Amino acid sequence: PRDAPVRLKALVAHALELGCQRGGHVFLGAEQLKGALAAVDSRVDADQAINFGLEADMIILDESFGSARYYTPKLHEAEVKLSEGLAKLCSPAAPLSKLSEEALAEKIQETAKRLSPALKAGLDQSQVDALVGILTSPTRLHTLTAGPGCGKTQLMEVLSEVLKHK
Repeated sequence: PRDAPVRLKALVAHALELGCQRGGHVFLGAEQLKGALAAVDSRVDADQAINFGLEADMIILDESFGSARYYTPKLHEAEVKLSEGLAKLCSPAAPLSKLSEEALAEKIQETAKRLSPALKAGLDQSQVDALVGILTSPTRLHTLTAGPGCGKTQLMEVLSEVLKHK
């Protein structure tokens, strides 16, 4: 029957997963989930289906951010693990290098020149400063931004080579 608990559990799990996939989300808000349910079967009681899904642990409700967020168990686990990993990366730690900034700058330039014939003149000072900053920072999470063709990929190649022993 349309209102059978087993059907509603499966329906809400399916609608949530579909809604997340189509929208590129890891969770849906309450109204989004009800809309996703209506798109799959507009004749079911959305609140009843959501309650059955929650009771069966087929969907997860997280209200820790002030509003209802509905997750599939798999996406909730991924989001929790990601946030834990990011928190760990933001925690203070020993710098990646114990060399002085001057010695690091020299090592970075030597590595860049050795890796790429296009860099025979070396990196520019802002690029060297960015890598020195990453290597001497007590944090593990960094953002490197620049326009297209400015050398972000090349900088990461140099950084990887400098850190290949780690």
